[in-house]
Amino acid sequence: MKNMKNISLVLIVFFACVSCKEYLDVKPKGEVIPKTAEEFGALLNSHLNEIDEGYDEAILGNPMEKFELECFGDNVENSLTRNVTGMGAIPKYRLNSFRMEYRGLYSLIRNCNLVIHEMKESDTDLAKSCYATAYAMRGVAYYNLMRLFCEPYNKEKAEEQLGLSIVTRFD
Repeated sequence: MKNMKNISLVLIVFFACVSCKEYLDVKPKGEVIPKTAEEFGALLNSHLNEIDEGYDEAILGNPMEKFELECFGDNVENSLTRNVTGMGAIPKYRLNSFRMEYRGLYSLIRNCNLVIHEMKESDTDLAKSCYATAYAMRGVAYYNLMRLFCEPYNKEKAEEQLGLSIVTRFD
């Protein structure tokens, strides 16, 4: 009888220690990979919604910022550091703020790569539309990166010119 109690105690402890290990594991926000085409579509819809509302910084850019830079570009005698009569100086923060645009464009590319390589559905209309949207948005993001950060192509210096980091896989 004492032997039965010991065996049952050992079995209870054994099953308690090897029970469902992942039961209390909670995935942090932002680390859950979508599974269905609807979830992938929601990932792209956040970017598309920003475009519709006019708040998109990555694809279209901020219209007020473009207007401000156009005003500075039209005034040839504008100072880069001090105020000129009738026109202010180009803000110093603007001359060094492209890192946010770089980060925003590559985060858009990350989301597009996630849709392109992780979505398993391919035969529904929603899946096809998600693939097409992801490819188009990724292409525009690379175009904007090239426009902002690359030198114009020069055939004589083609071997020496630097280019972009092309990221084609979600990791």
